[in-house]
Amino acid sequence: MMRVLLQSSSFVRAARRLVKKHPEVGQTLEATFASLMEDAFQAVLKTHKLKGELAGSWHLAH
Repeated sequence: MMRVLLQSSSFVRAARRLVKKHPEVGQTLEATFASLMEDAFQAVLKTHKLKGELAGSWHLAH
Protein backbone atom coordinates (compact mmCIF):
# COMPACT_ATOMS: atom_id res chain seq x y z
CA MET A 1 0.00 0.00 0.00
CA MET A 2 1.48 3.34 -1.03
CA ARG A 3 0.98 6.23 1.37
CA VAL A 4 0.50 9.85 0.41
CA LEU A 5 2.78 12.23 2.29
CA LEU A 6 1.29 15.63 3.04
CA GLN A 7 3.90 18.35 3.22
CA SER A 8 3.23 21.78 4.66
CA SER A 9 4.46 24.82 2.78
CA SER A 10 6.85 25.63 5.64
CA PHE A 11 8.33 22.12 5.40
CA VAL A 12 8.80 22.45 1.64
CA ARG A 13 10.59 25.80 2.09
CA ALA A 14 12.83 24.38 4.83
CA ALA A 15 13.66 21.31 2.72
CA ARG A 16 14.54 23.50 -0.27
CA ARG A 17 16.85 25.65 1.88
CA LEU A 18 18.49 22.52 3.32
CA VAL A 19 19.11 21.01 -0.12
CA LYS A 20 20.39 24.34 -1.44
CA LYS A 21 22.96 24.54 1.39
CA HIS A 22 23.76 20.81 1.35
CA PRO A 23 23.06 19.31 -2.11
CA GLU A 24 24.24 15.86 -1.01
CA VAL A 25 21.22 15.63 1.32
CA GLY A 26 18.75 15.75 -1.59
CA GLN A 27 19.15 12.10 -2.58
CA THR A 28 18.91 10.93 1.03
CA LEU A 29 15.75 12.98 1.53
CA GLU A 30 14.16 11.52 -1.61
CA ALA A 31 15.10 7.97 -0.58
CA THR A 32 13.62 8.51 2.88
CA PHE A 33 10.35 9.78 1.40
CA ALA A 34 10.21 6.80 -0.96
CA SER A 35 10.74 4.43 2.00
CA LEU A 36 8.04 6.20 4.00
CA MET A 37 5.53 5.93 1.18
CA GLU A 38 6.34 2.25 0.73
CA ASP A 39 6.32 1.20 4.42
CA ALA A 40 6.47 3.76 7.23
CA PHE A 41 7.44 1.10 9.76
CA GLN A 42 10.66 -0.20 8.20
CA ALA A 43 13.28 -0.79 10.88
CA VAL A 44 15.79 1.50 9.14
CA LEU A 45 13.40 4.47 9.59
CA LYS A 46 13.20 3.96 13.39
CA THR A 47 9.55 5.06 13.49
CA HIS A 48 8.17 5.13 17.04
CA LYS A 49 5.16 6.38 19.00
CA LEU A 50 5.44 9.64 20.90
CA LYS A 51 4.46 10.21 24.53
CA GLY A 52 3.14 13.17 26.50
CA GLU A 53 1.31 15.95 24.67
CA LEU A 54 1.95 14.28 21.31
CA ALA A 55 0.73 10.82 22.40
CA GLY A 56 -0.87 8.98 19.52
CA SER A 57 1.47 10.57 16.96
CA TRP A 58 4.49 8.96 15.37
CA HIS A 59 8.04 10.25 14.98
CA LEU A 60 10.54 9.36 12.30
CA ALA A 61 14.04 9.26 13.79
CA HIS A 62 15.88 8.72 10.51
